[in-house]
Amino acid sequence: MKRILVILSIITAGLFCAKAQKPYFSIDDMPDLVKCLPAPPDTTSLTFMHDVMRYMWGKEMRGDAKRAAVAERDAIWDLDTLAAIFSEPFGLKIDKVTTPEIYNAFMRGVKTIEVIRIRPKAHYMRKRPFDRFQEHMLTIWEEDELRGEGSYPSGHTIRGWSAALILAEINPAAANEIFARGWEYGESRVIVGAHWQSDVDASRPAASIGYSLLQTNPAYREQMDRARKEFASIASHQADNVNLAGKVWNFSKKRRNGFTLNLSTWKEPREGIVVSYAATQDLHTLSDLEYIVGHALSHDGYVGGWRDSTDGVYYYDSVRIFPEDQLEQAMEFGRINGQISIYILSSGTEVLLD
Repeated sequence: MKRILVILSIITAGLFCAKAQKPYFSIDDMPDLVKCLPAPPDTTSLTFMHDVMRYMWGKEMRGDAKRAAVAERDAIWDLDTLAAIFSEPFGLKIDKVTTPEIYNAFMRGVKTIEVIRIRPKAHYMRKRPFDRFQEHMLTIWEEDELRGEGSYPSGHTIRGWSAALILAEINPAAANEIFARGWEYGESRVIVGAHWQSDVDASRPAASIGYSLLQTNPAYREQMDRARKEFASIASHQADNVNLAGKVWNFSKKRRNGFTLNLSTWKEPREGIVVSYAATQDLHTLSDLEYIVGHALSHDGYVGGWRDSTDGVYYYDSVRIFPEDQLEQAMEFGRINGQISIYILSSGTEVLLD
């Protein structure tokens, strides 16, 4: 009986996840881009000449190793990779563990909008630039799959611009950075040779058309409300961490040789064995301290600081304190976290680890 209940729980969880990721609208519900956007430019037009010039520009940009690397990463057709890419301008990691409501709004929203590309791709079956010129793309591994799919519009660009629209709705304060990254994401498709510039240019309004329809869906509106509340809560905690980091920073100025501090009581323990976490190793700036405070609050609630006598740099750590009769446990924890030594508070002695 217990086994049956476990299996039913797994099935129920799977169905819930599938439902959570189901698009809000089907392709039949979406506007037909063949009817509401212009056709791709004729090969005898001035617009197509511009497309050719931009293709040449894209090939030149491949010589910029940094930009080429961005374009190659942008080519990965995976929504979790897309979420990771946009986490940086968004200002917060987007994943199903730490930000489940934001992640759900993002995934379902993008999946809904991106299907708008299907009709025009099949209708026009525009030949892609790398195929027309019989040249390799920067991302050679995409070539075989892309040859069988129309170039107009760009599915990647629709995804990228959809991501920007959805995330700017959640965090409007970061809209400039989010949309700048969304624009760059589309340009990456020109750089790798997957799309003409006119494909990319048409894809941004295409995404906006899908996004406008998304606003009419009650389930999306409810999910977006949950996502915004989640973001506001996390942002509030981050602001608290910034303030607390500033206080620790100022406190450390009065403890030039080092300190260990309980963030809840604001007291310095006099006994115990201090062991640093590997996650906060080699950090020394005020912005680093904001991360350290966040780590400490989600673990043991202690931070430590020490000054390197060789270069005068002051380092900070999130630390764990063991009772002094648990030396072996403290040493093992230190080894696991890659520490060179641990510190006994009552005697002020350092214990080197093997």
